[in-house]
Amino acid sequence: MRHPWETKHQSPRGYKFQDAELEPTLRRLLSGSIGGLDRKYKSLNLFSSISRGALAMVLLCVVAGTIAAQGKELPSFIQPAHGEVIERWLAQSPRRANLRVATDRDCRNKEGLAAERKERRNYQPYYAAGDFNHDGREDFAVAFVDDRKRRYKFTFAIFNGPFRGASVPAYLNQDSDLSMMGFSWHGRGDDLLLGEFQSDFCVIFKPRGKTYRAQDCLSD
Repeated sequence: MRHPWETKHQSPRGYKFQDAELEPTLRRLLSGSIGGLDRKYKSLNLFSSISRGALAMVLLCVVAGTIAAQGKELPSFIQPAHGEVIERWLAQSPRRANLRVATDRDCRNKEGLAAERKERRNYQPYYAAGDFNHDGREDFAVAFVDDRKRRYKFTFAIFNGPFRGASVPAYLNQDSDLSMMGFSWHGRGDDLLLGEFQSDFCVIFKPRGKTYRAQDCLSD
């Protein structure tokens, strides 16, 4: 049975998103204001720019963030190899110490999720694995939640395989609201989707070099 997200449509002029709650997240994705991580970092001489006391505080925060990230138990649906990548990435910055992997409990669209699971019993809305960039290697996408926030508390990342050393996301989006939507990937040759369940209201992540470009599902 063809999944509604796979249906191809022409985007009518003046098309407007149907759900006001989803609009900010998807519009930011399509605007290109937040893209993949393909940045070059300049080397920093910490000893010349901050005092020893400040440096000690920085190191203490890094250690605390590492301990906090390692102390979180990952959901059972996360593949072991992907779990290692997630744990390393979370431990790299104390700013990620409050992130946890999102689960179906974070989804407010219970009806849509139930309908999705009628077609795919083991479907997870905030985790998907597959060859997203069509290079023959498995990639994965995962969403996180910061429970300290009331709004836009989701962060999601796409990691490209192979996974060696300190993996950096090929695509990262922060401060999003994914509570009504989820990931979807239907097999070899298909692109990763993110959107509302059982609808064409979504974005497609098109591979572009080492990162991805978000494109409206209703566009050509």
